[in-house]
Amino acid sequence: KTVSSTKLPPPATRVSQPTMSISSLAIADSLYVDEDYRAAISKYTAALSSASSDDRIPDDSADKFRAHSHRAAANLKLEQWSNALADAEAALELISLDGTIAITALRTGEEELCNLRAGIAAYHLDQPDLAAGFFDQAGRLASERGRDCGVYTAWLKKSNAASKLVEIEEEEKRDGEKKPAPTAASSTTTAAATASATGSRSPPPRQNRKPEMPKYQYYQSDSVLTI
Repeated sequence: KTVSSTKLPPPATRVSQPTMSISSLAIADSLYVDEDYRAAISKYTAALSSASSDDRIPDDSADKFRAHSHRAAANLKLEQWSNALADAEAALELISLDGTIAITALRTGEEELCNLRAGIAAYHLDQPDLAAGFFDQAGRLASERGRDCGVYTAWLKKSNAASKLVEIEEEEKRDGEKKPAPTAASSTTTAAATASATGSRSPPPRQNRKPEMPKYQYYQSDSVLTI
């Protein structure tokens, strides 16, 4: 007895679809170069909305990193500091969390620039200590790769100076809260004692004087100037 064998169809070929709209990312970058920052932000957002939630894919994670980092740059141009900081931190988290992005998946200098963007945003949000941390990290990355870190060092100095100023202002505020406020009586006594010690007297009352007329006047005809 012959048993007819049923031939199974070949397994369907899975077509890998891009997990992020690369075209949206490219268009967004083009809009950024054209200084249309609001439109660029909209396109970066569209690219991120089409991204996969699986951060274990290095190439896709790198594109998500770029979308966040570049959107942070666009937000900086619009002085939207909070949004810029949130985007830069989101991009850096893709690197810090379990090392999801292979260093080779990023282009040279991308991580440095993202730290710079985060630092600038934090600086303008009056968070100099946080900013200094980002600038320091950017400088160390640049130094390790033999790149110029002058811009990062300059921002780091600005952040440290701002942080020191904040410390001084807080210390002065604490000192002012410790000192008792002078009473009205003590203020009057102190003023009288100072006047007596210096022999100073109150200035005589000012008299209302008519403003002096200019010393010279002139009039002018078509041909003669008379002073």
